[in-house]
Amino acid sequence: MGLLKLLAPLEGGIVCFTGAGGKTSLMYRLAEEIERAGSTAICTTTEQMLPPPPGYYSVIEDEVSNIERPANIPFMVVGRKDSGNSRRYLGYSAEEIDILSKQGQADWILVEVGPSRGRYVLAPDQDMIKYPKGTSLVIGIVGLSAINHDLESVWVQGVENFSKVSGLQAAARITEAALAKLATDANGVFRNVPADARRMLFLNQADTSATRASGQAIAGLVLSGCSGDHIEGVCIGAALSGAGVVYEYHK
Repeated sequence: MGLLKLLAPLEGGIVCFTGAGGKTSLMYRLAEEIERAGSTAICTTTEQMLPPPPGYYSVIEDEVSNIERPANIPFMVVGRKDSGNSRRYLGYSAEEIDILSKQGQADWILVEVGPSRGRYVLAPDQDMIKYPKGTSLVIGIVGLSAINHDLESVWVQGVENFSKVSGLQAAARITEAALAKLATDANGVFRNVPADARRMLFLNQADTSATRASGQAIAGLVLSGCSGDHIEGVCIGAALSGAGVVYEYHK
């Protein structure tokens, strides 16, 4: 099953990727599916990100008003130059993303929001993430590889907030129930999401039988026992898998 199912019935707009454990990979996979479907996309970030893989069309541009997508390029990656590190792009503010969307350069604007620093899980602080006002859909990502690891900063960005939300103490083992709580709590993965934006949960790294089973357990908790009625659906998949991105979709 493809990622385009997450977008329906929308035909364009701003899609934000929050959380940790595969935001960049998932954003690029969705952009590829958008291209194959005959639509257009621009990928960017509000934070910082590594340059895209070889073969992707990318542009470094400081001014949002100067961004132009060539007519023969279905999707492109844009960012600001980081003078201190040539191996990464800097992003744009939430307000600038809204401006970019209104310019009509592409059907879809795909945006990484919030830092993750290579962790599997993000538990954002109050002021950590700001979304564009025009956001249509937020895809919250959780890396299933965090399960059974200790609650430490090497696995989790925002250990203190994760502990408050989940009830786990520092160094305790991360559980399916704790990740389900992070997904549904107002101060968890979807913290600060605009009230009228749709929300989807993507449980990534389900490339083993163990992590897939954990994903199924979390999906059940989110959609039934954890008051997850504000989340439209839960995907279980693997953004880096060559076999397919979405293995299961629960609604």
